[in-house]
Amino acid sequence: MLFFNKKTHLIYLSLLLLFSLPSVLSAQELKGGVIGNLKDYSNKKHQSEINNVKYSEKNIDELGFILYDLIQRQDFDKINEIIGNYVDHKDHDKGLVKYIHSEKAMLNKQYDLAISLYNEILIHKPNMLLVELKLAQALIYVKHYESALSIYQSIKTRYKGRISIRLTEFIKSKIIDLENKNHWQGTIKLGSSYDFNLNEASNNREMYCFRSKCMNSSNQSIAGGKWHYYTSLSKRFPLVGNHSAVLSLGMVGVEPMKTVTVRKTNIYVTGGYQFDNANTTFHIQPTLEAKWHDNLYYNLSLGGKIATEYTLNHRVTLLGNIEYKNKTYPYKYSFNNGDKWVYSVTGTYLINPRLMVFGSFYGANRKKQYDSDSYVQYGVRAGFLKVTELCDLLIAIGYKQTNFKRFDAFLNVKRKDHNGYLNSQLTFDKNKILTFTPSIYFNSQVNKSTADIIYSFKQSEVGVNFTKKF
Repeated sequence: MLFFNKKTHLIYLSLLLLFSLPSVLSAQELKGGVIGNLKDYSNKKHQSEINNVKYSEKNIDELGFILYDLIQRQDFDKINEIIGNYVDHKDHDKGLVKYIHSEKAMLNKQYDLAISLYNEILIHKPNMLLVELKLAQALIYVKHYESALSIYQSIKTRYKGRISIRLTEFIKSKIIDLENKNHWQGTIKLGSSYDFNLNEASNNREMYCFRSKCMNSSNQSIAGGKWHYYTSLSKRFPLVGNHSAVLSLGMVGVEPMKTVTVRKTNIYVTGGYQFDNANTTFHIQPTLEAKWHDNLYYNLSLGGKIATEYTLNHRVTLLGNIEYKNKTYPYKYSFNNGDKWVYSVTGTYLINPRLMVFGSFYGANRKKQYDSDSYVQYGVRAGFLKVTELCDLLIAIGYKQTNFKRFDAFLNVKRKDHNGYLNSQLTFDKNKILTFTPSIYFNSQVNKSTADIIYSFKQSEVGVNFTKKF
């Protein structure tokens, strides 16, 4: 038994026409057999037929036309009113009913159900181009990229010369996008900033003395600039279905313009397992990070990270991660050896397509050789991202508190720091310079410590970045 009866098959062809998908029929056949039929069904007449139709044998095909038009208009309320009577008719098209249920599943984001129904349709009628395209799109939603790629490649081969140029270009672009999922991808960022307090001076003239030793913070803050760069590369290795392996590596560097700060270089490598579906992303990744200060080896971190992202609905997304590092330093700095745990929970809310707000809670637990140097830290952050015609505006404010675990005999105090900060950035995504996206930013923080003379300070920074993704 064919999937569509004679008249419903004509309606399917009309949908292809509306999507710029000419079938293998001639233009005259399409014009006479499809467009002519649909011209008899204006929206006004549809409403009349839906309200007054007598579900008899002679109008079952007409009802099929109406259902198809309602699918196209995504009017499932009207579909629900008449689908029961259509199904009760002994000559109803079972394939049409499956297609209606698959479209409803897509609308409700029940992608697995939609995929199952599309596959059932294609078993009975393999060359249903529209259904194949719908299936590929559903597979992309659930992150089955390789399966979707296979469908697009098959369509490109089987329908070569039989579909519109517009659709051909669309399929080619989809193939390129899906193939790029498994290619190396990366980011390059170059920039410069000016810091009004490079040495984190408290600008306090007081001096602290304890056990015949005296010290103070720098009497005066030193302003200066620095260059910075960042580069990263990542590659996805598909395994099966939603499962894949991921490898990432990168380098971060700071080049000071004044000797009051040191040159810093960080190199990291991460790799591990990744799970992706329509609503959830989950990572488990071992990590390795090495740091150099002034071209001298500074420390090595070995550990791992678990990160997850869950999309609750089209507005709300939740993210969480926990990371562990074991840090080792050269003998001169071995008192810093120990473990570090970092965790965070973030929520985002999309108010409208141009405005998103976010908030997060985060913390850290750092264990060093001496408890007076070990600490527990926690904080909160909130902000928003506003997209305008000119630029993208990002604003974030936050607070963090750092509690050291034991009294410091040298400082003669149990240290506790309170830190408030502001981060802001303007990104001019539509005004690229040599393919790089420019952005300007302003950061400011105030740190208040119980070890006031040494660790209290105010700091502000302005800078510019040029970013390229590939």
